[in-house]
Amino acid sequence: MSIVTYIQFRHFFHKTSESLLVVPTTQSTNPFLCHFSHLALGAPAGQSIAHDAFRLALLSLASVDFGIKMDQSGPSMGDNAMYATSDEQRAESFKRLRACSVAGIFKEDPNDVDLGIATVVALNIRDVRIALSQDK
Repeated sequence: MSIVTYIQFRHFFHKTSESLLVVPTTQSTNPFLCHFSHLALGAPAGQSIAHDAFRLALLSLASVDFGIKMDQSGPSMGDNAMYATSDEQRAESFKRLRACSVAGIFKEDPNDVDLGIATVVALNIRDVRIALSQDK
């Protein structure tokens, strides 16, 4: 895992996950930490397309959060490289999600179905956050 990926995961688990909730919770009851972290760490990188798609979706969401926080301190969206990084991660996540569907992986393992749903949820949250940040 590269240092950039490591930093993005840390950012998701320590910062982004808190900002996704309307009602403040402790880390032990935050559903994004309790459930998403277990799903994301279920298989090493490169061994499961479904896990890789989900991890890329989380990285994409963390990149958007990084970008939004950077925008609050300076450059406009056009100057912020985190949005381009997020777009690339989102596209790669969708590509792997489609590969899971084509290969029939979702029919074989119920855990992979959970990963597919979690991937779509994470990417949807990412898209909503992008849309809301552009409206400001």
